[in-house]
Amino acid sequence: MDKDSLGVSNEWFPIFLCSAINIALLAFVLKAYENRQFQLDVFGLAIDFYIFSGFAVQAQILVNTYLSIRTMKKGFIAVILLNALGICFSGIGGVLVAGEITALPGVVTYLSSIIISTVIYYFKKGQRDNIRRLTEQRDEITSLYREISASREKLSQQNEQLKWYNKVMKENEKKLERMAYYDALTGLPNRKMIIQKLDMLIHYSDRAEAGFALVY
Repeated sequence: MDKDSLGVSNEWFPIFLCSAINIALLAFVLKAYENRQFQLDVFGLAIDFYIFSGFAVQAQILVNTYLSIRTMKKGFIAVILLNALGICFSGIGGVLVAGEITALPGVVTYLSSIIISTVIYYFKKGQRDNIRRLTEQRDEITSLYREISASREKLSQQNEQLKWYNKVMKENEKKLERMAYYDALTGLPNRKMIIQKLDMLIHYSDRAEAGFALVY
């Protein structure tokens, strides 16, 4: 199973679970509407219809809030639908049909849950968008760094080649100079070097007004 399919399955599981809990709690509340005189005894505490319905609605809100935090768009849509379902049953079934004005706070609570879930969703969406932008910028910077590193390495290689070419050229210049001014057979200075040296001595003697002697 790849990462994307795993993320989808992890998102759908809390949606199904929280939806089942919401529907079950809503069914209990509707059942309680049919018998408003019922009373439960839990650890010695008497829980009547009003307390039970209040607990059920608060439990639904907690479940919906968890679903908003745990999931993204699909969970947000599920929360809106579940809260809308609660508003319909509380408002239409409780207030209009059954005439229970005490169901009105439940409607307000469901509306508050929608507002809270919307704030959570858009806050998370903004955070996720910021993270995505930062990730894209990081990837872009990483790509630029790699390009710069590759260019630097290429320039370094070219620099080494230029150094090698320069070294070869200097060696060739020395070879050419030796071939031009030294005899290839004896290795002694040739006529061209002697003429060049004489020209230098003549120019120097003219500037210094001094003489020189040539021993042949």
